[in-house]
Amino acid sequence: MKKGEETRQKILDEAIVLFAESGYEKASMRELAGRVHIKAPSMYAYFSGKETLFISVCDFVFGEYRRFIRRYAAEIRPMPAEEKLQGLMKMMNEYFYDTEEGRFLRRYFFAPPPQFEELFTNFYREGEDEMRKVIYEAVEREPEIFLSGETVTQAFICILDGMFFHMLNDSRQAYEEKFREVWKVFWNGIKR
Repeated sequence: MKKGEETRQKILDEAIVLFAESGYEKASMRELAGRVHIKAPSMYAYFSGKETLFISVCDFVFGEYRRFIRRYAAEIRPMPAEEKLQGLMKMMNEYFYDTEEGRFLRRYFFAPPPQFEELFTNFYREGEDEMRKVIYEAVEREPEIFLSGETVTQAFICILDGMFFHMLNDSRQAYEEKFREVWKVFWNGIKR
């Protein structure tokens, strides 16, 4: 990787953290330049402004999120359905708790800056499509046991969205306790 590409990536990496910590409105290009150890005017050689930077961060984070789901899908292919689905939910939770990209998404998932709502809506749909592939693959092998792939997908996503609220408002321990209880209802509810 060339020096310019390395600097651009450092800017993106630090911008993910800054936007997650401070929010879009409070984050500044000057503060970001300080974090990356470059002069503020040099930032504009890489990004024409904060809006362009935020869009680049979103593109990077959204791409990482989709790749994360695809990697997980490849790892769980041989597992039984319950392990796949519960594992997917747990991996999503860990992603949102333990990665900078996940923390960025936690900040903006339900309330992105107004000028970026469409961008996040499209991202949400793309992520949903990636999860749908995993869920369909898990339940359609045994159609006599499970409700339709689409029904299970919609239930899974509703659970994920609801649990996301608790992720934002509860301790991790409280969240995980709720998840264990909710999982029992979900798992029994998707069976015929």
